[in-house]
Amino acid sequence: MENSPTRETDHVVKFNGKTFPLWKFGCWLKLEQHNLVTIVNGTEPLPEQILNEDGEVINLEDIQDWMGRDIIARNYLVRTIEHQQQRTLINCRTAHEMWTRISAQHLQNAAENQHVLQHRFYEYQYQPNHRIMSHITEIETLASQLSDVGAPMTEIQIMTKIICTLPPSYRNFSTVWDSVPVNERTIALFTSRFLKEE
Repeated sequence: MENSPTRETDHVVKFNGKTFPLWKFGCWLKLEQHNLVTIVNGTEPLPEQILNEDGEVINLEDIQDWMGRDIIARNYLVRTIEHQQQRTLINCRTAHEMWTRISAQHLQNAAENQHVLQHRFYEYQYQPNHRIMSHITEIETLASQLSDVGAPMTEIQIMTKIICTLPPSYRNFSTVWDSVPVNERTIALFTSRFLKEE
């Protein structure tokens, strides 16, 4: 954790109120790299003081370690959020409070636009300038956004959407895919087969 959060987060897409999935992906990788996820998601709260018989705190080192990690996590979050969004975090005292505030705002905005996300998912078509991986990623991203707002898509729905929006040159793939046993059809295998086809 010696590297500066400023330098380390330069490549992360900044959260501007609309880029939550991409921002979360980049930011979460940094948090995982530095073992800070449990601090941010709240599963590792600030340790309570443990006193000995003389009333002295015997776990001060653990408390200070947690506080140091929380400061680093807050720096990562703030460094990857645009100034306008940072204002909503001024009264947050911990990284977990920051994360909760950002997530709640995103989910509220997304929930209000759930029908818009569903419309985008169902209406999305293959873009001629896209490679297959870009096409799959775009559909998976839309599905991920729907999952975030409580309207998840099943793997079958995602794979069906991908197949149904392919250009005619890939129609043969659906025939090949139909020969795969149903219990073996996963997004990972699906993507791998597609890339080979491409």
